[in-house]
Amino acid sequence: MFKNIKEYLASHQGIDFFDLFPLILFTLIFILVLIYVFGLSDKHIDELKNFPLNDQNDLDYGKKE
Repeated sequence: MFKNIKEYLASHQGIDFFDLFPLILFTLIFILVLIYVFGLSDKHIDELKNFPLNDQNDLDYGKKE
């Protein structure tokens, strides 16, 4: 796969840093997001899943005592 990408990029004249930067940036961000998502614990995922339904999550927003 990388061989095909390398050949494609080598065959096009005028490919410079500004053409490759968005591709590299997107790839790095995508990999980091995948690592973050697969690194979440099941307990944390359950907390996030039930967050809108859980009354214990009231953090006194807008409440005056």
